[in-house]
Amino acid sequence: MGAKLIELTPIETGLSNIATISLRPRPGEIAKVVNSILTGEAPVEIGGVSKESIQACHELIQNTQINVVFAHHSIAESTEPITQALTLLNEVPETKFLPLAKKSQHYRSPTHGNGTWTTSWTAISS
Repeated sequence: MGAKLIELTPIETGLSNIATISLRPRPGEIAKVVNSILTGEAPVEIGGVSKESIQACHELIQNTQINVVFAHHSIAESTEPITQALTLLNEVPETKFLPLAKKSQHYRSPTHGNGTWTTSWTAISS
């Protein structure tokens, strides 16, 4: 079996349709979701993600190396949630990280009127 892709981002991305599991945590709550995925513990839902989805991700990452591809797409968005999530992932032995950078183009959001983007976290387990 090849690599499995877990995507965590509040909005759909170009990877969403090929991800093994694609979750939409609420903005600012990615660290809570990552912690629940790592521990396998979730009451009913965490950060807008169902207990069943969290448990499915937890099972997918068992006994495998985790490679984390991450990006922070908005200078208006706090870096604290993604930093907390990456700190949790850094505690997992042999986890590898690949930071991504957005092109310098400015896209305008029709609903926000600015170039707002969201934090993305993608785990690839092999």
